Amino acid sequence: MRLLLVFLTVLLHPIHLTVTNVEYLPQDKEFKVSVRFFKDDFAKAVKLSYGVMPDLDKSSSSDNALLKRYVFDNLNIVVDGKTIKPDEVRLDGKRVDGMAIWFDFSFKYRKNPKKIVLTNKLMTNLYRDQRNLLIFTCNKTQKAFEFNTKHTKETINL
Repeated sequence: MRLLLVFLTVLLHPIHLTVTNVEYLPQDKEFKVSVRFFKDDFAKAVKLSYGVMPDLDKSSSSDNALLKRYVFDNLNIVVDGKTIKPDEVRLDGKRVDGMAIWFDFSFKYRKNPKKIVLTNKLMTNLYRDQRNLLIFTCNKTQKAFEFNTKHTKETINL
């Protein structure tokens, strides 16, 4: 019976993966950041980090602040030497789609960026096999990266 339960769990949710899109929109002078998690993994990561099990179906300001804090404590974005702080980031939306949860964020940046440093440690303290895919887009430049427990940082020169 126990073996069957383990097999079913692996079948239903076999990988540990996040998908992030970071895009600079020059016409709006703004970055858009979209992050997708498996809902159950995200809740476990927040609980492990802060000792609080989030209710992902709620939309209270305190719940949303905790969720944003987790994302930007683990997804560090440095634009032209300036670290983007969680209080500079706006949560534009949160949506649940089956087993996945998406967060949409934005922050203003007044000039075309020249250098971006991305550090992605989302859920790497939870799973050894965690993989974090990230697509970065700025003007005509688009780059894709895979982060994991050993590889957490990338620099983009534009």
